[in-house]
Amino acid sequence: MLTIENLSLTVKRRDDERQILREVSLTCGPGEFVALVGESGSGKSMTLRTVVGLTPRGSRLTGSVRFGDVDLVTASKAQVAEVRKKRAAMIFQDPRAHINPYQTIGGFMCEGLRVNRGLGRDEARRTAARLLDEVGLFDPESQLKKHPHELSGGMLQRVMIASALASEPELLLADEPTTALDVTTQAEIIAILQELRTSRGLAIVLVTHDLDLAAGSCDRISVMRYGEIVEEAEARELWRNPQHAYTRALLAAMPARLEKLPAQSGHPTEEKP
Repeated sequence: MLTIENLSLTVKRRDDERQILREVSLTCGPGEFVALVGESGSGKSMTLRTVVGLTPRGSRLTGSVRFGDVDLVTASKAQVAEVRKKRAAMIFQDPRAHINPYQTIGGFMCEGLRVNRGLGRDEARRTAARLLDEVGLFDPESQLKKHPHELSGGMLQRVMIASALASEPELLLADEPTTALDVTTQAEIIAILQELRTSRGLAIVLVTHDLDLAAGSCDRISVMRYGEIVEEAEARELWRNPQHAYTRALLAAMPARLEKLPAQSGHPTEEKP
């Protein structure tokens, strides 16, 4: 379904350019749950953003990002918009930054349903309530009347997942959907994604810092550092037998083992597993 091959991204700065992604390759088939893990600034979120055309203005892309029969690197703006509108959806890290605080939850969800799917007002509201129920929000009719500040972080993340499902996508891109949530709520959000994967046949790419979470919920894990993937393996195999020094350092830095990540020297073009 999604095939990223040798993707490189260079962005313009005031006086020069900076390469953000280096020869990134990643695949996610129908019904697969794939994780991208690594430190902040390693390029995980930007990799997802290239799929839905959310790259910085003036940036330069090489390689390919194929979604079905469309190469999103060379596709027109209209083709990319069509994929984002109907086939691929993204859940962002901070739900409060993506919902208008003056708008009700119902207004936020119904706007997308009416614009993207052409639903009438009443049908859009019924669909919004059904989607909220599907992601585990109790009394969805009541939740539609509330404003974002009346909901907890976990409840708002459920709203974001429901909003992403409104377009009935084939691919779900989840950019750290459990950040800043307590452990119990994190588990609930991942359980919702797993259920959606099963019930809807969704392909899911998850960005996370949590190797433990990725190993327990995903089929495969790709480890990123300095804008490139340094290791990729089946989740259980990577957990048991990491090959790259950086992956071993990430595993060693888990709270149960160590409180501080050991410094990793060198540049990615110079490192060897």
